[in-house]
Amino acid sequence: MDLEPLDKGLGHYASLIETVMGKSIKKTPGAGAAGGLGFGLLVLGGQIQSGAKIVSEAINLEKYIQVSDWVITGEGKSDFQSAFGKVPVHVAKIARKNNIHTILLSGSLGKGYQELYEYFISCHSISSGPMSLEQSMQNAAQLLNDSSRNIARLIRMINR
Repeated sequence: MDLEPLDKGLGHYASLIETVMGKSIKKTPGAGAAGGLGFGLLVLGGQIQSGAKIVSEAINLEKYIQVSDWVITGEGKSDFQSAFGKVPVHVAKIARKNNIHTILLSGSLGKGYQELYEYFISCHSISSGPMSLEQSMQNAAQLLNDSSRNIARLIRMINR
């Protein structure tokens, strides 16, 4: 299926809605490309808020980070898109504000993950070699344990 005509059509539709409303909202962060779900909610008077921010405030995450020596966070797959509002970068920003070093540990590292070095001291994948997504998910607990142990050993050496 060729998505380009659909994308153009949604973009045109969003422009028509903006014309009728008399205001520009499709470039609002979180509105979605070419007038996605976020755009629709904004048209109806909704507000877009960061889920990572809401949850971190609800659990008082900063309080826990402030008394930490290191923060290790992650997600299923980290890539260049992770910098655009994903939880690990939000956590890293809180840690940076409190002068705490942060490490990224994810299921895999995708295209452009190097851009995340702006937020993390190091970025790691739990994969121990070539394997399918299914194999990785089936062995996630062991892979995560092994990778965490390796990172902990490095931190222990650094903190000596």
